[in-house]
Amino acid sequence: MKPTFTLGAFAIIPDDTGRVLLCHRRDFDAWNLPGGVVENGESRWFSVVREVKKETGLHVTPGALSD
Repeated sequence: MKPTFTLGAFAIIPDDTGRVLLCHRRDFDAWNLPGGVVENGESRWFSVVREVKKETGLHVTPGALSD
């Protein structure tokens, strides 16, 4: 069977004191960085902007990517 991979894109959004924004998941009790799955044909840049907007309402501009 051929392995399947899913690419994710998540944002680290600090405030002025160095705290990082986390989102509370609705499907189970957990906190995580805003982000999600990169959809087919979508760039990681666009994906993280879309996911952050969807999950937090914030408009962001990615500064750097980390693999």
